[in-house]
Amino acid sequence: MFSPLFPALLAWLLVAAAAGLVVTAGVVSRLRDRWWSLGRRLGMVVLAFVVVMNPQSNGSLTAEAEALDIFVVIDTSISMTATDWQEDQGRLVGVVADCEELALLHAGARFSLITFDRLASRRVGLTRDNAAFVSAVQTIKPPPEAYAGGTSIDAALPLLVEVLEQAKQNDPTRGRVVYYLGDGEQTRSNEPESFAAVKDLADGGAVLGYGSEAGARMPVSRGGANTDNSTTNQRRQAVSKIDQPALRTIARQAGLEYQHRTKPGGLEKVAFTGSFARDGDGQVQTKRSLAWLAAFGLLALAAWEAASQAAAYRRASLLTRAAKEV
Repeated sequence: MFSPLFPALLAWLLVAAAAGLVVTAGVVSRLRDRWWSLGRRLGMVVLAFVVVMNPQSNGSLTAEAEALDIFVVIDTSISMTATDWQEDQGRLVGVVADCEELALLHAGARFSLITFDRLASRRVGLTRDNAAFVSAVQTIKPPPEAYAGGTSIDAALPLLVEVLEQAKQNDPTRGRVVYYLGDGEQTRSNEPESFAAVKDLADGGAVLGYGSEAGARMPVSRGGANTDNSTTNQRRQAVSKIDQPALRTIARQAGLEYQHRTKPGGLEKVAFTGSFARDGDGQVQTKRSLAWLAAFGLLALAAWEAASQAAAYRRASLLTRAAKEV
């Protein structure tokens, strides 16, 4: 199979013209080795034509990160502002650091971002622009205190299942990886739904937990509508604690790894490392150019031609000198 570097018709016209010039020059040449010279130059023309036509062979390569779709789900509720990350920083600071690391670990993959508090929303659709994904995470802010009305840790589940199913339908051979980042704190009275549906749609990933067993207070946002002072004071005194059993339950139901996050780094221990491809058998069908083989031959003939011309020049110089001496 060929993949011409420029229009094939033009390549044929050029090679025909070049071959015609070479043959004409060889016929009118009076050099004793004109047939060797003719063959060599025709060979150069042919090999140059082959390089331009860029012949290719079918091959296969194992697909890695570039064949993965990464779905990152982040809890952005008020509790994620609790200041027990690295002793006195908000939990979302740790989330940003970990997302930056995930973007590096899965360089080349497509990322999608889903956030949730009371409701879930898809902030970033699948994109290979990892910088855009990281930027979106860096701009996450929890809802104003006035609009905080309790959070369920399964709030993003319907949307997550929807986008996973859509990704599977669009390209079932791509790997689908889920990372769930949150503190596991359930502030609504309902029982969270099972994440078992994710297990059937995701090929791996991890649940990352933030917060401490001792917990920490949450700064109160003053944005939005006016709030009841008594409610605000209660929340100011409230302590948010990580619920690791709830997070482990999510991980078990979804078939994911779990890791309690207390400092940046170390995500490679739970990050997905599998390989996926577009033809369903772990391989990506590729085209490999064979033009380099013709290019080597062309260089060899060009070197031979240069040496031949140099020898002819030396012979001509010797003959000229001898004629002058006579």
